[in-house]
Amino acid sequence: MTVHERKNTESGGESLPLKGNDAGKGYDPEAGYQSADHHLSMSEDEDEETSRLAKVLQGRFLLLLVAFLYGSLNVTLRLVYDRPGPPSASALSSSRGWMAAACFVPLLMNHKPTTIYHDATTTQSSFWRVAFELAFWNFGAQGLLALGLLSTESARASFFTQTSVVMTPILSAIAGYQLRCRVWLGCIIALIGLVLLSDSGAEKFSVAFEIGDLFCLSGAFCWSFYLFRLSSVGSSFDEVRMQAAKTLIMAFLYSGWFIVAQIQSETSLWEGWHDWISWALIFYSALGPGALADIIQQKGQAVVWAAEANVILSMEPVFTAILGLFLLGEATSVQEKFGGGLIILASIMSTSTD
Repeated sequence: MTVHERKNTESGGESLPLKGNDAGKGYDPEAGYQSADHHLSMSEDEDEETSRLAKVLQGRFLLLLVAFLYGSLNVTLRLVYDRPGPPSASALSSSRGWMAAACFVPLLMNHKPTTIYHDATTTQSSFWRVAFELAFWNFGAQGLLALGLLSTESARASFFTQTSVVMTPILSAIAGYQLRCRVWLGCIIALIGLVLLSDSGAEKFSVAFEIGDLFCLSGAFCWSFYLFRLSSVGSSFDEVRMQAAKTLIMAFLYSGWFIVAQIQSETSLWEGWHDWISWALIFYSALGPGALADIIQQKGQAVVWAAEANVILSMEPVFTAILGLFLLGEATSVQEKFGGGLIILASIMSTSTD
Protein backbone atom coordinates (compact mmCIF):
# COMPACT_ATOMS: atom_id res chain seq x y z
CA MET A 1 0.00 0.00 0.00
CA THR A 2 1.43 3.35 -1.02
CA VAL A 3 1.55 6.41 1.18
CA HIS A 4 -1.33 7.99 -0.68
CA GLU A 5 -3.41 4.78 -0.51
CA ARG A 6 -2.79 4.64 3.23
CA LYS A 7 -3.90 8.27 3.63
CA ASN A 8 -7.05 7.53 1.62
CA THR A 9 -7.84 4.45 3.70
CA GLU A 10 -7.33 6.30 6.97
CA SER A 11 -9.76 8.98 5.82
CA GLY A 12 -12.48 6.36 5.31
CA GLY A 13 -12.07 6.01 1.56
CA GLU A 14 -14.42 8.88 0.86
CA SER A 15 -13.57 11.12 -2.07
CA LEU A 16 -14.10 14.83 -2.10
CA PRO A 17 -16.74 16.24 -4.44
CA LEU A 18 -15.63 17.37 -7.88
CA LYS A 19 -15.16 21.05 -8.51
CA GLY A 20 -15.73 23.11 -11.62
CA ASN A 21 -15.12 21.42 -14.95
CA ASP A 22 -13.73 18.26 -13.34
CA ALA A 23 -17.25 16.82 -12.91
CA GLY A 24 -18.61 14.61 -15.69
CA LYS A 25 -15.39 14.36 -17.72
CA GLY A 26 -14.09 10.94 -16.69
CA TYR A 27 -12.05 12.46 -13.88
CA ASP A 28 -10.79 9.95 -11.31
CA PRO A 29 -11.20 11.73 -7.98
CA GLU A 30 -8.95 9.36 -6.03
CA ALA A 31 -6.12 9.41 -8.52
CA GLY A 32 -6.51 13.13 -9.03
CA TYR A 33 -6.26 14.06 -5.40
CA GLN A 34 -3.47 11.57 -4.82
CA SER A 35 -1.52 13.28 -7.61
CA ALA A 36 -2.14 16.68 -6.06
CA ASP A 37 -0.94 15.40 -2.69
CA HIS A 38 2.12 13.91 -4.32
CA HIS A 39 2.97 17.16 -6.08
CA LEU A 40 2.44 19.06 -2.84
CA SER A 41 4.89 16.76 -1.05
CA MET A 42 7.44 17.15 -3.83
CA SER A 43 6.99 20.90 -3.75
CA GLU A 44 7.61 21.00 -0.01
CA ASP A 45 10.77 18.89 -0.40
CA GLU A 46 12.02 21.16 -3.18
CA ASP A 47 11.32 24.26 -1.10
CA GLU A 48 13.18 22.76 1.85
CA GLU A 49 16.18 21.84 -0.32
CA THR A 50 16.18 25.30 -1.91
CA SER A 51 16.11 26.91 1.53
CA ARG A 52 18.99 24.71 2.71
CA LEU A 53 21.12 25.53 -0.34
CA ALA A 54 20.37 29.23 0.09
CA LYS A 55 21.60 29.09 3.69
CA VAL A 56 24.78 27.27 2.65
CA LEU A 57 25.49 29.79 -0.13
CA GLN A 58 24.90 32.61 2.32
CA GLY A 59 27.30 30.99 4.79
CA ARG A 60 29.96 30.69 2.08
CA PHE A 61 29.55 34.34 1.13
CA LEU A 62 29.86 35.38 4.78
CA LEU A 63 33.08 33.37 5.14
CA LEU A 64 34.43 35.01 2.00
CA LEU A 65 33.74 38.38 3.61
CA VAL A 66 35.56 37.17 6.72
CA ALA A 67 38.56 36.23 4.56
CA PHE A 68 38.58 39.78 3.18
CA LEU A 69 38.41 41.29 6.68
CA TYR A 70 41.21 39.02 7.89
CA GLY A 71 43.24 39.96 4.82
CA SER A 72 42.86 43.64 5.65
CA LEU A 73 44.14 42.96 9.18
CA ASN A 74 47.70 42.23 8.06
CA VAL A 75 47.84 45.42 5.98
CA THR A 76 46.37 47.47 8.84
CA LEU A 77 48.93 46.16 11.33
CA ARG A 78 51.73 46.92 8.87
CA LEU A 79 50.49 50.49 8.72
CA VAL A 80 50.56 50.61 12.53
CA TYR A 81 54.12 49.30 12.69
CA ASP A 82 55.17 51.92 10.13
CA ARG A 83 54.06 54.74 12.47
CA PRO A 84 56.63 56.51 14.70
CA GLY A 85 57.28 54.63 17.95
CA PRO A 86 55.18 51.58 17.09
CA PRO A 87 53.79 49.32 19.82
CA SER A 88 55.16 45.90 20.66
CA ALA A 89 53.18 42.80 19.75
CA SER A 90 51.83 42.40 23.27
CA ALA A 91 50.90 46.10 23.59
CA LEU A 92 49.18 46.06 20.21
CA SER A 93 47.32 42.83 20.97
CA SER A 94 46.19 44.06 24.38
CA SER A 95 44.93 47.40 23.04
CA ARG A 96 43.21 45.73 20.13
CA GLY A 97 41.69 43.09 22.40
CA TRP A 98 40.00 45.61 24.68
CA MET A 99 38.84 47.68 21.72
CA ALA A 100 37.28 44.58 20.20
CA ALA A 101 35.53 43.88 23.51
CA ALA A 102 34.26 47.48 23.62
CA CYS A 103 32.88 47.12 20.08
CA PHE A 104 30.48 44.49 21.37
CA VAL A 105 28.80 46.88 23.83
CA PRO A 106 26.54 48.61 21.25
CA LEU A 107 25.98 45.28 19.51
CA LEU A 108 24.77 43.72 22.74
CA MET A 109 22.56 46.71 23.54
CA ASN A 110 20.76 46.41 20.19
CA HIS A 111 20.70 42.62 20.18
CA LYS A 112 17.81 41.04 22.09
CA PRO A 113 17.77 37.27 21.59
CA THR A 114 15.21 35.17 23.42
CA THR A 115 18.06 33.10 24.89
CA ILE A 116 21.84 33.12 24.86
CA TYR A 117 21.78 29.67 23.29
CA HIS A 118 19.72 28.23 20.46
CA ASP A 119 19.88 24.61 21.64
CA ALA A 120 17.60 23.81 24.59
CA THR A 121 20.05 21.15 25.82
CA THR A 122 22.76 23.72 26.53
CA THR A 123 23.10 25.58 29.83
CA GLN A 124 24.63 28.79 31.16
CA SER A 125 27.70 26.92 32.41
CA SER A 126 28.25 25.25 29.06
CA PHE A 127 27.99 28.68 27.38
CA TRP A 128 30.95 30.03 29.36
CA ARG A 129 32.86 26.78 28.99
CA VAL A 130 32.58 26.98 25.20
CA ALA A 131 33.44 30.70 25.23
CA PHE A 132 36.61 30.03 27.21
CA GLU A 133 37.52 27.12 24.94
CA LEU A 134 37.15 29.23 21.80
CA ALA A 135 39.14 32.05 23.41
CA PHE A 136 41.87 29.62 24.42
CA TRP A 137 42.31 28.18 20.92
CA ASN A 138 42.14 31.61 19.27
CA PHE A 139 44.66 33.10 21.69
CA GLY A 140 46.92 30.06 21.24
CA ALA A 141 46.87 30.44 17.46
CA GLN A 142 48.02 34.07 17.61
CA GLY A 143 50.31 33.75 20.62
CA LEU A 144 52.22 30.74 19.30
CA LEU A 145 52.66 32.43 15.94
CA ALA A 146 54.17 35.46 17.69
CA LEU A 147 56.61 33.18 19.51
CA GLY A 148 57.47 31.33 16.31
CA LEU A 149 58.30 34.56 14.49
CA LEU A 150 61.07 35.23 17.01
CA SER A 151 63.24 32.59 15.33
CA THR A 152 61.45 31.66 12.09
CA GLU A 153 61.51 33.61 8.84
CA SER A 154 58.20 35.11 7.77
CA ALA A 155 57.95 32.91 4.65
CA ARG A 156 58.35 29.74 6.66
CA ALA A 157 56.01 31.02 9.39
CA SER A 158 53.32 31.79 6.81
CA PHE A 159 53.57 28.32 5.35
CA PHE A 160 53.49 26.52 8.69
CA THR A 161 50.53 28.48 10.03
CA GLN A 162 48.54 27.82 6.86
CA THR A 163 48.95 24.06 7.28
CA SER A 164 45.64 24.40 9.11
CA VAL A 165 44.16 23.97 5.62
CA VAL A 166 45.00 20.26 5.85
CA MET A 167 44.78 19.92 9.64
CA THR A 168 41.10 20.87 9.78
CA PRO A 169 39.79 18.08 7.50
CA ILE A 170 41.94 15.61 9.42
CA LEU A 171 40.30 16.72 12.68
CA SER A 172 36.87 16.51 11.04
CA ALA A 173 37.60 13.01 9.72
CA ILE A 174 38.83 11.84 13.14
CA ALA A 175 35.59 13.14 14.64
CA GLY A 176 33.65 10.96 12.22
CA TYR A 177 32.47 13.54 9.69
CA GLN A 178 32.09 12.36 6.10
CA LEU A 179 33.96 14.75 3.80
CA ARG A 180 33.52 15.01 0.07
CA CYS A 181 36.51 14.14 -2.10
CA ARG A 182 36.24 17.60 -3.63
CA VAL A 183 36.95 19.16 -0.21
CA TRP A 184 40.08 17.05 0.24
CA LEU A 185 41.28 17.94 -3.25
CA GLY A 186 40.54 21.61 -2.57
CA CYS A 187 42.60 21.45 0.63
CA ILE A 188 45.57 20.00 -1.26
CA ILE A 189 45.37 22.60 -4.03
CA ALA A 190 45.03 25.41 -1.49
CA LEU A 191 48.06 24.11 0.37
CA ILE A 192 50.12 24.12 -2.84
CA GLY A 193 49.03 27.68 -3.50
CA LEU A 194 49.96 28.73 0.02
CA VAL A 195 53.41 27.17 -0.39
CA LEU A 196 53.95 29.25 -3.52
CA LEU A 197 52.78 32.41 -1.77
CA SER A 198 54.90 31.90 1.33
CA ASP A 199 58.00 30.84 -0.62
CA SER A 200 57.76 33.70 -3.12
CA GLY A 201 60.75 36.03 -2.85
CA ALA A 202 62.78 33.78 -0.55
CA GLU A 203 66.21 32.62 -1.68
CA LYS A 204 65.61 29.09 -0.47
CA PHE A 205 62.98 27.21 1.43
CA SER A 206 64.47 24.85 4.00
CA VAL A 207 62.58 21.86 5.37
CA ALA A 208 64.50 21.52 8.63
CA PHE A 209 62.30 21.87 11.71
CA GLU A 210 63.47 24.23 14.45
CA ILE A 211 61.81 25.36 17.68
CA GLY A 212 60.21 28.33 15.91
CA ASP A 213 58.76 26.02 13.27
CA LEU A 214 57.18 23.90 15.97
CA PHE A 215 55.61 26.99 17.52
CA CYS A 216 54.10 27.95 14.16
CA LEU A 217 52.81 24.42 13.57
CA SER A 218 51.29 24.42 17.05
CA GLY A 219 49.62 27.74 16.26
CA ALA A 220 48.19 26.26 13.06
CA PHE A 221 46.81 23.35 15.08
CA CYS A 222 45.14 25.78 17.51
CA TRP A 223 43.55 27.68 14.62
CA SER A 224 42.33 24.42 13.06
CA PHE A 225 40.84 23.32 16.36
CA TYR A 226 39.19 26.72 16.74
CA LEU A 227 37.55 26.37 13.31
CA PHE A 228 36.55 22.79 14.05
CA ARG A 229 34.98 23.60 17.40
CA LEU A 230 33.29 26.71 15.99
CA SER A 231 31.61 24.61 13.31
CA SER A 232 30.52 22.11 15.97
CA VAL A 233 28.98 24.61 18.41
CA GLY A 234 28.28 27.57 16.16
CA SER A 235 24.59 26.77 15.70
CA SER A 236 24.00 26.08 19.42
CA PHE A 237 24.68 29.56 20.77
CA ASP A 238 23.74 33.10 19.91
CA GLU A 239 26.51 34.51 17.69
CA VAL A 240 26.77 37.98 19.22
CA ARG A 241 26.78 36.88 22.86
CA MET A 242 29.17 33.98 22.28
CA GLN A 243 31.71 36.08 20.40
CA ALA A 244 31.38 38.89 22.95
CA ALA A 245 32.18 36.48 25.78
CA LYS A 246 35.07 34.96 23.84
CA THR A 247 36.50 38.38 22.97
CA LEU A 248 36.28 39.54 26.60
CA ILE A 249 38.18 36.46 27.77
CA MET A 250 40.81 37.03 25.07
CA ALA A 251 41.23 40.64 26.22
CA PHE A 252 42.15 39.41 29.70
CA LEU A 253 44.57 36.87 28.21
CA TYR A 254 46.21 39.58 26.08
CA SER A 255 46.47 41.84 29.12
CA GLY A 256 48.22 39.10 31.05
CA TRP A 257 50.68 38.73 28.18
CA PHE A 258 51.29 42.50 28.11
CA ILE A 259 51.83 42.73 31.88
CA VAL A 260 54.37 39.89 31.84
CA ALA A 261 56.19 41.43 28.85
CA GLN A 262 56.27 44.87 30.48
CA ILE A 263 57.68 43.46 33.72
CA GLN A 264 60.45 41.75 31.76
CA SER A 265 61.20 44.85 29.66
CA GLU A 266 63.23 47.83 30.86
CA THR A 267 61.70 50.24 28.30
CA SER A 268 58.19 51.24 27.28
CA LEU A 269 56.45 48.80 24.99
CA TRP A 270 54.74 51.65 23.09
CA GLU A 271 56.65 54.91 22.90
CA GLY A 272 54.31 56.46 20.32
CA TRP A 273 51.09 55.75 22.22
CA HIS A 274 49.90 59.36 21.67
CA ASP A 275 49.70 58.94 17.84
CA TRP A 276 45.97 59.16 16.98
CA ILE A 277 46.45 57.57 13.53
CA SER A 278 47.79 54.43 15.20
CA TRP A 279 44.76 54.36 17.48
CA ALA A 280 42.41 54.76 14.50
CA LEU A 281 44.07 51.88 12.67
CA ILE A 282 43.94 49.69 15.76
CA PHE A 283 40.26 50.57 16.24
CA TYR A 284 39.48 49.40 12.70
CA SER A 285 41.43 46.18 13.26
CA ALA A 286 39.37 45.59 16.40
CA LEU A 287 36.01 46.40 14.80
CA GLY A 288 36.29 44.94 11.28
CA PRO A 289 38.69 41.97 11.39
CA GLY A 290 37.95 41.63 15.11
CA ALA A 291 34.40 41.88 16.45
CA LEU A 292 32.43 41.85 13.18
CA ALA A 293 34.54 39.11 11.61
CA ASP A 294 34.06 36.88 14.67
CA ILE A 295 30.27 37.23 14.53
CA ILE A 296 30.09 36.76 10.77
CA GLN A 297 32.41 33.75 10.92
CA GLN A 298 30.34 31.96 13.56
CA LYS A 299 27.14 32.65 11.59
CA GLY A 300 28.76 31.35 8.40
CA GLN A 301 30.29 28.26 9.96
CA ALA A 302 26.96 27.28 11.49
CA VAL A 303 25.96 25.97 8.04
CA VAL A 304 29.36 25.24 6.43
CA TRP A 305 31.70 22.32 7.22
CA ALA A 306 34.91 23.25 9.05
CA ALA A 307 37.19 21.88 6.29
CA GLU A 308 35.27 23.74 3.60
CA ALA A 309 35.28 26.91 5.70
CA ASN A 310 39.05 26.68 6.12
CA VAL A 311 39.56 26.52 2.35
CA ILE A 312 37.42 29.64 1.88
CA LEU A 313 39.27 31.44 4.67
CA SER A 314 42.58 30.48 3.03
CA MET A 315 41.82 33.21 0.47
CA GLU A 316 42.98 35.67 3.13
CA PRO A 317 46.51 36.07 1.60
CA VAL A 318 44.92 36.80 -1.78
CA PHE A 319 43.03 39.75 -0.32
CA THR A 320 46.15 40.77 1.58
CA ALA A 321 48.14 40.90 -1.65
CA ILE A 322 45.46 42.99 -3.39
CA LEU A 323 45.11 45.45 -0.50
CA GLY A 324 48.87 45.59 -0.06
CA LEU A 325 49.23 46.62 -3.71
CA PHE A 326 46.79 49.51 -3.41
CA LEU A 327 47.51 50.69 0.15
CA LEU A 328 51.19 49.84 0.59
CA GLY A 329 52.42 49.74 -3.01
CA GLU A 330 53.56 46.14 -2.67
CA ALA A 331 53.57 44.52 -6.11
CA THR A 332 53.02 40.77 -6.40
CA SER A 333 55.26 38.51 -8.48
CA VAL A 334 54.11 35.99 -11.06
CA GLN A 335 54.63 33.20 -8.53
CA GLU A 336 52.44 34.99 -5.99
CA LYS A 337 49.71 35.51 -8.60
CA PHE A 338 49.85 31.82 -9.52
CA GLY A 339 49.66 30.78 -5.87
CA GLY A 340 46.68 33.07 -5.31
CA GLY A 341 45.01 31.63 -8.40
CA LEU A 342 45.36 28.11 -7.00
CA ILE A 343 43.71 29.22 -3.75
CA ILE A 344 40.79 30.71 -5.66
CA LEU A 345 40.49 27.48 -7.66
CA ALA A 346 40.52 25.44 -4.45
CA SER A 347 37.77 27.58 -2.96
CA ILE A 348 35.60 27.21 -6.05
CA MET A 349 36.10 23.44 -6.06
CA SER A 350 35.30 23.13 -2.39
CA THR A 351 32.16 25.28 -2.51
CA SER A 352 30.62 23.99 -5.75
CA THR A 353 27.33 22.14 -5.28
CA ASP A 354 26.65 18.61 -6.48
